[in-house]
Amino acid sequence: MNRPSASSTLRTPLFFIVSILALFCLINFTTTYINTITTPAPLLFYGMTLIILIFYFLISITIALKYLSDKRCLFLIPVACAFIGSAIMMILALQNYSKLFYCNLNDSISYNEFLRYYFYRNALTLTQIITAALVYRFRSHRLLASHNHIIITFACISLTLAIVLIVGFSSMHLYEPTIRLASNIMVYMWTLLFFTTIALTRFRNIFWTGIYFYCFVYILTFSFLTTADVASENTWYKARLFETLGTLIFIIIIFLNAFKLYQLSNNKYENAYQNSIHDYLTQLYNRRYFYLALTKKMQRVSVQKPLSILLCDIDHFKRINDKYGHFQGDLVIQYVAWVLQDQVRRDDIVARTGGEEFALLLPDVGQQQAQLIAERIRQAIISPGDVSSRVKLPESVTISIGLATTEDPKTVETELLNRADDALYQAKKAGRNCVVAWQKSSCTR
Repeated sequence: MNRPSASSTLRTPLFFIVSILALFCLINFTTTYINTITTPAPLLFYGMTLIILIFYFLISITIALKYLSDKRCLFLIPVACAFIGSAIMMILALQNYSKLFYCNLNDSISYNEFLRYYFYRNALTLTQIITAALVYRFRSHRLLASHNHIIITFACISLTLAIVLIVGFSSMHLYEPTIRLASNIMVYMWTLLFFTTIALTRFRNIFWTGIYFYCFVYILTFSFLTTADVASENTWYKARLFETLGTLIFIIIIFLNAFKLYQLSNNKYENAYQNSIHDYLTQLYNRRYFYLALTKKMQRVSVQKPLSILLCDIDHFKRINDKYGHFQGDLVIQYVAWVLQDQVRRDDIVARTGGEEFALLLPDVGQQQAQLIAERIRQAIISPGDVSSRVKLPESVTISIGLATTEDPKTVETELLNRADDALYQAKKAGRNCVVAWQKSSCTR
């Protein structure tokens, strides 16, 4: 049985505390601001409606793009349909808003049209959000497999269009609801949706936390209307301003969720990239990255900016591996890697290019200085100092080093590598545990 973690247990009370404080501030601001309006301000209501319309389009586009970037998030489709459908209904309703608030609020025809669009829009949102919560809860079910996404998307779009068409063509044939009855029904429905989505999704991410807050906003929005005068301008202004500010907070939560997902995706990419260029055993750069870095460094080579390469090989490594086993062999490799990292500058490139083979790129280092660095590394391998405390070696370890330096920008990468490899061969041939620098005529120790 899965037990909830401490962090998930704290999310519920934290959400309620933050939401109640935020909504309390919104209610106070809304009430104070609307009460300062002494005469009807139709443009204010119309402007707030346009702002919500823009918010709905932004939310639906953001959510749809999120689904397109991650097809596992099928539950986003119903939510996107809910907001795009609501936006369409708000566009259709704008003409009635102008007639209602510019002419006569008590005009029964305009008022009924206004209510129909308003409550159908909420009914659409309720239906699609509960659908999204169910899809999220049962996302592992075979019926929600990727090959069924088109069917489910088509069903959500069809439902949205059906509700839009019903409200668009039904005209006055519907029952004219009273605001108190309809608002009470909506309060119950949004409350039911609030607790149902929490039960189905359980504060799994910021997105669902935003949905819970959005439900909270509409519970309070319709609560305004249940206690209001049926035809009070201030009541509708208060409800619409509260709805606008609540939707603004919701869209901020959506953008925060998108930012968090982007950050998570970027971290995963960075981790994957770092893993692709590093050797797992030693955490040095790998062969692939070394050659890419070499190509890049070669483009900067000049007399003033020489480039040196050190190729290192652990002496008698096969014997150590056979005698003491692969585990001890890995310890020897790690030991050499630690010494190499301790002996180079920050801008130098240290890579493991093979089993017991290592390579170093030393930019802006001439041959004489490179020989001193290589000799220092060789001596450090023999007398490890502080590095020896990290690992207990089965026996003393030595390395052979071949180096090559170029100041000629016409030198190609393979040529420089071959020179260093020839020098390493000469170091092995000379008895190992030595440094050999490549010269045009011969290799010198």
